[in-house]
This record gives sequence, structure tokens and C-alpha cells, in this order.
Amino acid sequence: MVYRAFTICIFYTLSLISVGSANADIVNFVLDATQSHVDVTVAGVGPDRSQTSGTGALFLTPSTPPFGVAQITDLDIVLDDALFFSLFAGLVTATTTAGDVTVELVTPGAPGTVSSSQFDQTGNSMRLGGSVVIDDDNGIVGGDQTLDLSTLADSVVDFNAVTLSRTGDVVTISGTYDIAQSIDAGNGTSVPIVIAGVFVASGVVMVPEPSGMVVLLATFGIVVGRRRRS
Repeated sequence: MVYRAFTICIFYTLSLISVGSANADIVNFVLDATQSHVDVTVAGVGPDRSQTSGTGALFLTPSTPPFGVAQITDLDIVLDDALFFSLFAGLVTATTTAGDVTVELVTPGAPGTVSSSQFDQTGNSMRLGGSVVIDDDNGIVGGDQTLDLSTLADSVVDFNAVTLSRTGDVVTISGTYDIAQSIDAGNGTSVPIVIAGVFVASGVVMVPEPSGMVVLLATFGIVVGRRRRS
């Protein structure tokens, strides 16, 4: 009776582990570069658009509809295209290099409750990276220079009405974000930058393999059976 109870206890414990793993998942996703983009405005000029690529991660529970709670825990975005801005009546230009400017989720906001396949995630901390090259032969904003975007303070960004869907094992997520920053270009000139982004991404839900648990349970069952016959 002791061995039989031990076997039942093992089965019950492993069953709980299996159910718990199936109910909550981290979905690693990849941005769809054909649908994800940013529109960037500098000093009121623009917008100039760049397609974006990148990766991220989504905590989702349960991992099957109807979803309950969701949280974007990681998001790394790269601007795939170069940007060009002609400022101050063409006397100053600001340019970026393709693949250099980045947008990174540093600290995710609190998880959001999913309702009608949408959720809000507010209070995210996001950081810009890369460089903006200023061509200023007349010294209007301090002369020629390269501005390091990573020196800017992190931006507090809200993800509103993020949409979730699942087809088979593939989860698709889409949403928007807005970042407003200001760069000190010298000569007392502050250059405002506004980024309006759209992301569409998908990833595969990793379903736990039950085979290892079944084998483990079967092994315990054989050992217990042999001990009872001895």
C-alpha cells in the first residue's frame, strides 16, 4: 500500500507540473519587417519612414484563447532604413545609417488583462540607440557633429490596445508606440524628435513534451512493482 500511494503521488505531482507548464508560456517572437515600421519627425520636419525588424518575448497565460493576462517582457527593434531630414530651410541636414538606430524595451510595464483579444501595457521604459549625423556648415546648431541617441534619458511609453491572436501554435501580436525626445544640438538649440511606431510580430508557443514525464512515471512504476514482489 505504501508503494502504491507513492506511485499515485508521483503521478499527481507530474500531472500538476504538466498542466502548469501548458497554462502559461513565454512566446519568443520575430517582427514582421514588411508590416512593422516607424515614422520619424525631427524639428517638425517629416515624417520619414523606416521599416523595422527585431525580436521580443511575450508572457501569456493561458496560452490558448480566451487569453487572461499578457505582458511584453522583451522588445528589441532596429530601424532597417536610413533617414534623412532637411532642416532650417535646408541649411542643416540630419541623417541616420540603415540598421544603426535601435529602440529597446529596458523595463516592461505591468502585465495587462486581455479583453476582446486586446490588452494595455502602460509605463514601459524604452531606450534609443544609434547616432544622428548633423551636417551644419554654417554653425546654426553648433556645427557638424554626431549625436549619440543612447545618451538620452529613457522614455516612458504605453502600449495601448495591443492585439493578440493564435492560429495553431502561432501567436501573432500587433501594437503601436510613441516616443518623444529632445536632443541638445548645441548653440542653445533643442531639436525635438517624435517616433510613431507600429509592430507586428509572431512566435510559436512551445508546447511541453510529455514523453519524458511518461517515461519517468513508467520507470517508477516498474521499480515499485519489483520491490513489492521481492
